[in-house]
Amino acid sequence: MVHTILLVEDEATLAETLRYNLEREGYSVLYAADGIQGLELARRECPTC
Repeated sequence: MVHTILLVEDEATLAETLRYNLEREGYSVLYAADGIQGLELARRECPTC
């Protein structure tokens, strides 16, 4: 079972580093650059479902 993480981070370099490391650990990562995008993505993709 692959777990999905919703990553919300406005610093692009940090977000890419986090995403890379989480994916290396086997997680599927959904990324949003701000809170509004994060909420929309969470509602649309339901990462905890």
